[in-house]
Amino acid sequence: MIESHLSIKTRLLVGQLSDARVWPCPVGKAVHYKGGDSCPVCKQPTLNARIYTQHYGLCVGCSDLIGMIGPRFMAMELKTLRGRLTDKQRLFLELIEERDGFACVVRATPEDAMRAIEAARRGDSRYGF
Repeated sequence: MIESHLSIKTRLLVGQLSDARVWPCPVGKAVHYKGGDSCPVCKQPTLNARIYTQHYGLCVGCSDLIGMIGPRFMAMELKTLRGRLTDKQRLFLELIEERDGFACVVRATPEDAMRAIEAARRGDSRYGF
């Protein structure tokens, strides 16, 4: 399952729980072009256009889903079976764990997210990494 489908299915599943809430937390950058002319054929900006890069999201490395499980903050990183954490994603999860939140890596199925939530309910500080 690709991460976007996993995110949707996980949010729908967690949304049915009374003690947990999650929200997507996209991170990335967008490129904008200002000024200059456009190519009359492909409408792409020409070389004399100014390029602006806009970063968005909470921070680089932020988990795919953030939320609450009971009174605790939760960070949920979604990965395919072969997906690997980046160094910045690992640092973010460790930061959440150090601050008494719940940090987890969910792999490939929404059911794995439910196992992570059960771990949080038991009082664990991490799951899946």
